[in-house]
Amino acid sequence: MCELYSEISVDEENNLMTISGVTDEVLSIDFSKDVDFTELIEALTKCIAKNQHISFSTPKTLDNQKSELVVNTVKDFFEKYNQIISENISSEGDESEKDSE
Repeated sequence: MCELYSEISVDEENNLMTISGVTDEVLSIDFSKDVDFTELIEALTKCIAKNQHISFSTPKTLDNQKSELVVNTVKDFFEKYNQIISENISSEGDESEKDSE
């Protein structure tokens, strides 16, 4: 199984988050107003079919609560995604054990 590595960066002055490693392109999320996670969710949905876990890094410190909330939301998405991948891999292993019996 291959693993993706994603880096989450935040420009707090411009209310902009960038996420690299999930797609070939760097995803940008503007959080100056309502936050739209659609592109990220679509990218994660496409990755599910590949059964690839995502390891990620986030900024060590953030200066405002809004930035922290947005980063924590993305972390939650990645953690839930990895949980789904683990469950998929586990269930595939269970099916192949049944097939070999």
